[in-house]
Amino acid sequence: MAQPSGRVWQRLRTLVICLGAAAFVFLMPARLTAPARTLFNEAVGPVETAAFQATGDALAATGTLTDMFLQRDRERALAAEVARLGNEVLVLADAVARARRELDAVGTLTVVDLPFHAVSARISAYDTSPMRQTVSVRAGARDGVGPGMAAVAQGALVGVVTEAGPRQCRVRLITDPGSALPCRAATGQDVFVLQGTGAPLCNVDWVDRHGFLGVGDVLVTSARRHDPDSLLVLPDGVPVATVQTLAPDRLRPLFLEVAAEPRARLERLETVQILVPDA
Repeated sequence: MAQPSGRVWQRLRTLVICLGAAAFVFLMPARLTAPARTLFNEAVGPVETAAFQATGDALAATGTLTDMFLQRDRERALAAEVARLGNEVLVLADAVARARRELDAVGTLTVVDLPFHAVSARISAYDTSPMRQTVSVRAGARDGVGPGMAAVAQGALVGVVTEAGPRQCRVRLITDPGSALPCRAATGQDVFVLQGTGAPLCNVDWVDRHGFLGVGDVLVTSARRHDPDSLLVLPDGVPVATVQTLAPDRLRPLFLEVAAEPRARLERLETVQILVPDA
């Protein structure tokens, strides 16, 4: 049988010596080993304390990072909620503004002489070409609407109904080239004709050069003197336009060339009221 080599014997001898030394120290009385244990604790204590401190700092840092991520998520959720509420506020503000415009359109109008009631309806389509300026309105014969009735908005006349179906009607704006309406000064009795031109301003025909019409005067509808065969059903005194310019008519020396601006903002119509005569 092969004998162990010298290196193996050396390792075994070292192991036996270490084990013997450990057993000797373990079996020694405590009063003899106390100084050694004290030195060991003093040497290892700071290292142990530093290790515990490092572990605590690591746990605190982990908690801080977690709180940071949670706070960021909460901030994102709050920002999304603020954005949603802001959109709702804009929608509600637009609805309030639209309702206010509709109320102003009815509240600033005073109808005199004839009994009328207003049928409020939204505009569904526009036709604002230079040769034809009309709007389609969601009100018709079922609401009592018929041709010749006045359409008003923002406290002023915007046009006259030309066609009426069961649920829809077409309103010719006062700026339409085919529109010709009797009017007068709000403080006078002379009757003129408000003629549409297809442009933002209307012409006022048959104004006597020696009359009392001036720049800034308000023109209103005249239902007192016009063609009895006309289909117009206009109340008297509804504001229509404001005189902007007056100049001598070169072709008709006895009359003036007058331009007037509609009182209502025809390019921003959303809702109109059809003035229906009471039965």
